Amino acid sequence: MFLLQKKEELESMDTTSGLLGEKRFLGLAGARMIEINAVLYSYKHPNLLDVAKKLLDLTDIAIHISILDQHPLTRKQKFDELYNIDYQHQFWDKIDSPTWFKEEKIFDDKLPAEYTLLISDDILVTPGWVDRCIEFLNGNKNVLISGQGNRKAVKTDKHFISVDQGESTNLFSLTHLADRNFIFGYTETFRMTGYPTRDVKYYGEEEIFSIKCIERGISIYSAPSDLYEDLNLRTVESLYCPFSLEHNYNSIFKLLESDAGKLWLQKINIEEAPIPLIYQNDDVLYDPYKLKFVEFGGERFIGNTKAIY
Repeated sequence: MFLLQKKEELESMDTTSGLLGEKRFLGLAGARMIEINAVLYSYKHPNLLDVAKKLLDLTDIAIHISILDQHPLTRKQKFDELYNIDYQHQFWDKIDSPTWFKEEKIFDDKLPAEYTLLISDDILVTPGWVDRCIEFLNGNKNVLISGQGNRKAVKTDKHFISVDQGESTNLFSLTHLADRNFIFGYTETFRMTGYPTRDVKYYGEEEIFSIKCIERGISIYSAPSDLYEDLNLRTVESLYCPFSLEHNYNSIFKLLESDAGKLWLQKINIEEAPIPLIYQNDDVLYDPYKLKFVEFGGERFIGNTKAIY
């Protein structure tokens, strides 16, 4: 059972309204379990705090948010003022995969919850979002909600499958297409599928997860277009990124050749599968920060320099 992080502060506050409303209490008398385990990875995003605040504000049941903020500066002090947030800072040039963090938090036994939400720093939820999602799921553990609008797969490149958001809609639509920016469902459903971790770091993440869902008989529906606002900054793609976005991308092609992979391509109406990258840009398989060389720190730059003229 996960308790409030600032219990001693909250006991002296008004518990009937505002951000610390009674419905969102995880602790205090008769400590309640969290109902939503939210996982949020961010890369140098200017709106991260607003995204987290809005998610807390507009979620009417007990939610806990795990944040990994990959940024030059730690923003911990800003998040310490909020409740039910586990904020972790990671220096901007680490080459760790975002999927490692997601997998770790999805299946963290210290965060038991009926529902799991994977959300990106581009997503601003709207009022009533969680009620609409839960009402649509209606106890069905073979359904996940991911993305928004009438999403359709298109092959814009011979190596990659892209997604056209299509026209707006007020309905949940069957797509079989995962969107890393928003995935919501029962935690039990995520445990059935697992999550891509050591396989890829960015490109291929959505394809692998979509095929795993097909393999387990799980249907992916996109949400109505007004369920959330997508800021669409995609800082991992638009800014310089220290890890390779295509790391191990070619590993997805074994999956595409499997029965589940072929069935997925049929369901998303892609007639011809993409082809592997000729030159795949992979990261090193060790952690550069653990090299003995790093232990010297800045000393190697400020010591006396000897030269022969």
